[in-house]
Amino acid sequence: MKECDKGTWYKRLKRGLRYRLQIPIMRGANTPEYTARGVMIGILWAMTPFLGIQMLLILITWFVLSRLIQWKFSLVNALAWVWVTNIFTVIPVFYVFYLTGQIMLGQFDQLSGYDSFRNLFGGLENHNLNFLQLSLHWLKTLISDIGWPLLLGSIPWSIACASLAYDFSLRFIHRYRRNRELRMMGVRRAP
Repeated sequence: MKECDKGTWYKRLKRGLRYRLQIPIMRGANTPEYTARGVMIGILWAMTPFLGIQMLLILITWFVLSRLIQWKFSLVNALAWVWVTNIFTVIPVFYVFYLTGQIMLGQFDQLSGYDSFRNLFGGLENHNLNFLQLSLHWLKTLISDIGWPLLLGSIPWSIACASLAYDFSLRFIHRYRRNRELRMMGVRRAP
């Protein structure tokens, strides 16, 4: 590997994440609360076991909240932040949900290690399955093997992460805008 190629994938990933997640927050023309609500809704749905339909759930949430009760949020930010859970992060995140659900149900004797949990999704690594077979295997695993503890365990994580995301993004936006105003006035950056 050439010297200049080292870290290239990391730089591209970092740049992509900044472009997709951070820039829309910083450049939003709406109120900081509007943008922070979008981040909150995206994280709220990201921290659920509904992988594959999370974006649809965000669209439904956006339609219901904005049309029926006039509570608006940034749809773009919500859709961007829902991708926190993706094909690379789903099994570790679901494992945390599953353990939390087992603890909430008082099923301490059924707690399993990460490797046995990951093996439940073994068909996902089978390259001979077509999309429909893979989807059916995923659905069967979720519903029959780990469904209730997974769903129940996702609730506290979803609420906690969404609350933290709202607070963090709101403070980030306020700080960014304050520093931008100071820069435009020629003053050094505020702490």
